[in-house]
Order: sequence, then C-alpha cells, then structure tokens
Amino acid sequence: MLSALTGRVSPSEPKSAPPMHSCHSDEGGTSRNRLHGAESRQDSSCARNDTLARGITLRPLRLWASLVLTLFSWWLAWLGPEPFSEHTFFPLWLGYILTVDGFTARRTGTSLLARGPGRFALLFLFSLPLWWLFEIANRYLGNWRYLLPRPYHPVEYGLLASLAFSTVMPAIFVTAELLRTFSPLAPERRWLRIDPGRKGLAALAVTGLAMFALSLALPRVLFPLVWIGLFLALDPINALLGNPSIAVQVRTGRWDTVLVLFAAGLTCGLFWEFWSVLSMPKWVYTVPFAAEPHLFEMPILGYGGYLPFALEVFAAWAFLQVFDPGRNANWLRFTQPYQDLTREESVPAIHPAPHKAPLPARPERGWDEGIPEGFPGQNPPGPPPEGGA
Repeated sequence: MLSALTGRVSPSEPKSAPPMHSCHSDEGGTSRNRLHGAESRQDSSCARNDTLARGITLRPLRLWASLVLTLFSWWLAWLGPEPFSEHTFFPLWLGYILTVDGFTARRTGTSLLARGPGRFALLFLFSLPLWWLFEIANRYLGNWRYLLPRPYHPVEYGLLASLAFSTVMPAIFVTAELLRTFSPLAPERRWLRIDPGRKGLAALAVTGLAMFALSLALPRVLFPLVWIGLFLALDPINALLGNPSIAVQVRTGRWDTVLVLFAAGLTCGLFWEFWSVLSMPKWVYTVPFAAEPHLFEMPILGYGGYLPFALEVFAAWAFLQVFDPGRNANWLRFTQPYQDLTREESVPAIHPAPHKAPLPARPERGWDEGIPEGFPGQNPPGPPPEGGA
C-alpha cells in the first residue's frame, strides 16, 4: 500500500508485484486493468482518484490557512482594535467553515467544498432568506437583540448583517458532515416508522404554518413554536414535491440524519454563543420564563432550540433546491451512513481467476455509495402512498 502511494518499494513487498488496480484511459474512455488485460468501466473511480491526488498537496495548505484565519479573527474579535474588531463575524465563521470542511476532507478524502464548489457557494446565498425570516419574526418575539458599537445606516446594517447571516447554512452542513464520520453518529439508526400519508403530510404542513403564526401572535407564551413550526411546514412540502425530506426517511424508520443534524445544530450553537460573548457587535437574549441559568449569553434551556433549528436549515435547503439547476441529492453525505472499514476484521483476499477482472478495492473509509433514503432517485418519485407504515 505504501509503495503504491509513494512510488517506493518497501522491504516487505516483492519488487515484482504489479499494482492491482492501475487505471489507464484509452481514447474511448474505457479503463484497462493492466494485470489481466481486461477492460472494465472504472472511469468514475479513476477520475475520483486523480482528483484526490491533485488535492493532496493543496488540502493541508487550505486547512492551515483556514485555521490561521479562524484564530486571527477570534483574536481580533475579542482583543483587536476598533474598527477592525467590528467586522470579524464573517471571516471568523468563514474560517470555521473552511477548517471543518478541511478536517472532513482529511478524514474521508472528500468534502462538501471538494465535491461541488458551486453548490457550496449556494449555501451562503440560501442562508439569507432563512435567517432574515427569523429576524422578521423576532420583531414580534423580541427574544434577542443586538448590541452595536455605533449607529449604522440601514443600508450598511443590511449589508453587514446579510454577510454574517450567510454563514448559517454552510456552518451547520460542514459540521454535520464531519460529525457523521465519528462512530456514535456514523451508522444507520432505525427507530419508529411514521408514515402519515399524503393527507397527513398536508395536514402537518398546515399545522407547521399555524404554529409559526401563533408564535408571532402570542409570543410571550408560544415563542418556542417558531423553532418547530417552520420545519413542520417545509419538510412535509418537500416530501410531497419529491425533494430531500426527513419525513421520507422517517417513513422507513431512519432517524440517523435527525441525530446528526441535532448534534451539528448544538455544536454550532455553542460556538455561536461562545464567540459572541466578548465580541462587538454581539447579541443578548430576553426569554420569558427561562432567563436563568445561562451559558454565555444564552439561557441553558435556549440551547434546545438549536436542535429543531438544524432541521429547519435542512428543510429550507431542500425547499430551495429549485434554484440549484445542477442539484445532486448525493452531494450531501451526512444523510448517509458512514463506514470505517479500518475497524472491521480483515478479510483474506480471494485472488480472482485469470479470466476474470478483479473487483475494485474497497475503501478504508467512506460513505455508502448511492443515493440515500429520502432523496429523489432512491424512492419512487413524488410523495409516499396513502396509508400507515
């Protein structure tokens, strides 16, 4: 293995042993296995290997650069001079996003940014309507307010706020993808199967909209519903439209994506509150019935809101997929079980017969191939059929 990566022959490996899976593309685009001389369709795997090889030298540099950006922005936000300290939220969270994405690429050989830079950039745009919706809702809720170092012109405030709000969705998604690679969240988790059918999904969507509206009408009592209502409104609609949906996964008993998003929402929530506490601008909370105790500026009970909020981020992304002309359901890997084959017992190699091409080598780590449950292409198009599980 080492000699294949470095081009050197280790003492333990015979010099005459040829590589088992060397790819060579002929003019027709067909890969040829050199050991057996048999043609096999390995174009996609060879392309992935070539892309990975080209990125090996760049990935450590990008990871270190993003770490430096994160640490420098953190120092500048807490201890730096004005006015530079007032403009650190976006570079701090951009550094976080790129750092987490870089760690994922280092662990798995792939990442959201590596698989689709264009789709990765769209996450920043998709964040804007989502969080501005919550800002509008907060005009009725009054649950948080911003402490500003100086008065801002409305246009300046809108631009700076939009820049900060754009980091929400990519932060949740890169965190979810990294957390999915650790053993507690890696496997498929099955629990209750909930299948409300078409009419039930429509009823859930209406209920979610009603909950969101009621939270604005009676904010002192029903303010928590704002963090649940939007998910219940959007996710059933996604299921009915055939978009990626938690509802479709839960219909088959799959709950692992929910758990991964919960963990990602809570992780990002802790970093949001931690980095805000000594920054300026910053935010503080006014939460009825739950002001104490608190961690940083957030009441302890308030961290529970980050769990459904992560689901809302996912539902909003799925709902906005109509604006992504090159959308690919398989781009998000945290919705799929992650396998770490290095922890499995080794299986003795079975040498293929001379007239048969060998099977492709199994990766040591990686996500299950194919489109995950709950995504177009895996399930029949359209909403689930009427009836229970």
